[in-house]
Amino acid sequence: MDPADREAIQARLSEAFATTNAALDRFKGLLDGPLAVEAATFGCFPSLFMGLVGADGRWEHYDGDLRLIDAVGAVLAEALPQQQISEVLAEAVEPWTYLKFPY
Repeated sequence: MDPADREAIQARLSEAFATTNAALDRFKGLLDGPLAVEAATFGCFPSLFMGLVGADGRWEHYDGDLRLIDAVGAVLAEALPQQQISEVLAEAVEPWTYLKFPY
């Protein structure tokens, strides 16, 4: 990095940290005040969870078998190989978006 660019960034770091901390304080105040009910209940519903696991059953980021569990941690599908994923998982498409909707 060019030394002049580095110095320009360093000169503004304290301002950036102050702005970030002020925004976080304001946000936390909203969560503790007018949005407390929403913050306590947002995303609180029973759901299924899916992830990749390695041969040892540990979390895998890229390669591995699929594991499905329910909201209390009971295993629904254990170490499902990639060739069988389409038996339990499908995607829906909608005309109004490029996103895929797994089900």
